[in-house]
Amino acid sequence: MPRFQTISPTDGSVLANHTTPDNTELAQTVSHAKAAQTPWAATSLKQRARVLTKVAKALEAAGDDLVAHVRQETGKPVSEIWLTDMSMVVGSFAQAARMGLKALSPQSLGGPESMRSTLMGRTHQRVANPWGVVAVISPWNYPLATPGWGIAAALMAGNAVILKPSELTPACGEALIQVIQTVLAQHNLPKTLVQCVVGDGQTGEQLLAQAIDAVVFTGSTAVGRHIQAQMALHNIPVSLELGGSCPMVVLPTGLRTAQQLDAITSQATWARCVNAGQSCAAVKRLLVPVSRHEAVVNQLINKMSQLTFDTPEQPGHIGPMISTDQRFRLHRQVQRAVDDGGHITTGGELSELPGAYYPPTLITHLPASANVLQEEWFGPVLIVQAYTSVEEAITLANATPYGLTASVFGEPREARPVAEKLDAGLVSINDVALTHYGWLHVPWQGIKASGPGVAHSMASLQNMAQWKTIGTNHVSVFKKMPWLFGNTCTHQDDGLGRGLTSWMATPWWRFDKLLGATTSMLGRLNSRL
Repeated sequence: MPRFQTISPTDGSVLANHTTPDNTELAQTVSHAKAAQTPWAATSLKQRARVLTKVAKALEAAGDDLVAHVRQETGKPVSEIWLTDMSMVVGSFAQAARMGLKALSPQSLGGPESMRSTLMGRTHQRVANPWGVVAVISPWNYPLATPGWGIAAALMAGNAVILKPSELTPACGEALIQVIQTVLAQHNLPKTLVQCVVGDGQTGEQLLAQAIDAVVFTGSTAVGRHIQAQMALHNIPVSLELGGSCPMVVLPTGLRTAQQLDAITSQATWARCVNAGQSCAAVKRLLVPVSRHEAVVNQLINKMSQLTFDTPEQPGHIGPMISTDQRFRLHRQVQRAVDDGGHITTGGELSELPGAYYPPTLITHLPASANVLQEEWFGPVLIVQAYTSVEEAITLANATPYGLTASVFGEPREARPVAEKLDAGLVSINDVALTHYGWLHVPWQGIKASGPGVAHSMASLQNMAQWKTIGTNHVSVFKKMPWLFGNTCTHQDDGLGRGLTSWMATPWWRFDKLLGATTSMLGRLNSRL
C-alpha cells in the first residue's frame, strides 16, 4: 500500500508514517457510510441537534489534545490555535445544531400569493432530504475549523460524512473524527456515520470516483475547478471555497489622524501575518492614497519587523509556514515581484532557523501590470499599492481573478459606495474581512475564481439538503375542473383565461379589483362545472 510521511514544519523531522487506502477500501468506506446514513436520516432534527450539541461539548473537553495535534503538524502558536481552530470547530457544531432546526424544517409556501391562481385550495410545502454521503475535502491551514463546519452542517441535514484531510495534517483530521465517533457511540449510532481517510490528492480523487452524493471542497482554485468538472459529469453538487487575493482599500478619510494610521497599519499587519499569512481571506494587497503612502509604509516596516517567530523553544507572534516547499514557493514569488519592479522594504530573506519560517515581508512600488498580482500569495507578504483617486483604487482592487473578501476603511458614508463596487463575496467596512469567518450565522462565500460555494449560515445548511416541494389539493368538492375539457371537450369560452390573466396582473392589496375579478371567474367556473 502507498505510504507517506508527515514532516514537522518547525524542524523538518518526521512526525509519522501513514498508509493510504486502496480503491477496495475506499469503496467499503463509502458502503459503510451509506448503511449508517439511512437510519440517521430517519431521525428528527431535534435528535440530530442534541447529538451535535454533545459533539461541541466533547470537542471542547478534548481541546488540549486537539491543540497538540495542530501545534505539532502546523507549528502554529498555541494561543492562535485556540482562538481560531478550536473556537470555530466547537462553534460550528453548536451553531449548526441551533440554526439547523429552523433552516432545515419544512417550509410552508403561503401568504397572499397563494391565492393568485384559479388553483385555489392548494397548499405547498418544501421539505429537506439529505444528499446521502458527503465528502469533505479539507486543507491544512485550518485543519479543525474548516472541516468542522462542513461536517456539522452535513450531519445536521441527515447526511453521512467522509473527511479527507490534507496529507500535511492527517492526524488533526483523524483526531477530530475520533471525538465525533465517540459521541456517536454514546448515542448508539454507528461510528461509520463519520469516517476519515488519509492520503494525498490522488486519494481524494479516488474517493470522489466512488458513489459520493455531494462534495465540500476547500483549497486551490485549480483543484476546485477539476473537482467541479469531474462531479458535473454525474450531476453531483459541489460546494467550493477557493483562493483569494483580498484587497484592503484605505480611503483618505481613514487616515486623517495618527490614531487612525496606527489602527490601520495594525489591522493590515495582523490580517496579513496571522497564521503565517496562510489564510485564503487574509489581506494580500493594501491600497492607500499616494499622499499617505510613505507614512503607511514606514509604520508597516516598524510593526512587521518587530514580529517574532514562535518556535518550540521560544514563544513568538507567528509560526512557520506549513512546509519548506511552501516557503520556497513563496520566496520565488517574492523574487519574481522584484523582477517585475517591486521593492522589498522589510523581510524577503530566507530565515536561518530550521523548518519553514519566513519573515514578514513588505513589497512596494509593484507595477499594476505585474504578473504576480494575478496570483494568490499564501504567506506573510504584504503588497502596498498607491492610488491617486478612489476610482483607481476600485479598479486596482478588482484587477484580480479572485473574489473572496475585501475591506474598506474610511468614513462609513464614503466607504459604503466603494464596498458595493468591490468584486468580493464578503466585504467589511472599517474591519478586515478575515474576521467574517468568526460569525457563523453570516454566509462565507466568494465570487469569480474564489467560488462557488457557501459555508456557515442557514444558507449553507440548506445547501446540504435536496429540497422537494409537495403540493396538496384541499378542494374536494370540484370533481372535475373546467380546464379538463369539460363535457364538450372544447374550450370555446376564453373568458376564464382572460379573467385569470387580469387577476394575475392585479396587486394583491387591490381588494376592490381582485373582488370583481374573483366574482367574475367564480361565475364562469360555476357555469362550466
